[in-house]
Amino acid sequence: MTSSDASRRDVLAAAATVAGSLAVAGATTSSVASADVERSTPSDVTLSYDKAKIQEYQPEFVLQGVEPRPYGVWALHAEKAGSGLNAVYGFTRYPYQEGQTEYDSHYLDHEPWIVWYDAATETTERVDYAAYHWFRGYAFRDQLEFATADKKRPVLRVDPNYHHYYLYSGSLAGERPEVNSLLAKIEDWLANGMDEELAVSQPYDPWAMMGRGSWWREEARHSFETVWNAFWFNLGLSDARATSDLDGVPLW
Repeated sequence: MTSSDASRRDVLAAAATVAGSLAVAGATTSSVASADVERSTPSDVTLSYDKAKIQEYQPEFVLQGVEPRPYGVWALHAEKAGSGLNAVYGFTRYPYQEGQTEYDSHYLDHEPWIVWYDAATETTERVDYAAYHWFRGYAFRDQLEFATADKKRPVLRVDPNYHHYYLYSGSLAGERPEVNSLLAKIEDWLANGMDEELAVSQPYDPWAMMGRGSWWREEARHSFETVWNAFWFNLGLSDARATSDLDGVPLW
């Protein structure tokens, strides 16, 4: 690890500790009430678990140094009437996230991504991804590295600590975790607490993400943790938009 890497970790750990102290000392309890809203698929959107099509566009993840390893990805395929784009939409699931302090560590971790491809030409055109604590990053075809010559499966690097994604153009090989049906699991996830955090339109309307800055539900965006992460992200301190070609070097 370089001295700059060590300094960066020190700053992050100190900031997280301060944030946690402030949260305990002064933050009011603002838990998001369990949503009494209906989550449904728009009438012009068709969702399916087309495993072959999902695997055709599933990103390859550079997982060097990532612990714990992901359980797998839970994904769906989406089409919308009148749209020239189809979507392969997934969450990569981990047993836990171990941050710098207890305030940025938790049991279970779900990191979303969406691969958009042209419905007529079948070429990948765009990727939306969790760039830092569910804040959305995106990149177009000419900004992406691909795992195969047909340029369908983008390569993303996974952050070892927080499991969000970076654009990647290095020499490390990517991996494709096992694919599972998001449609078969999402209701369980929502019932177990994700309902209080995930944007109401997701994952049932992938197109709505194009106009959103994050996957956070509106109410959850006002929590102390989310406001703090937004501050860090918008300052550019997360490296969330950076390409990471750091063979053998921990990212943070």
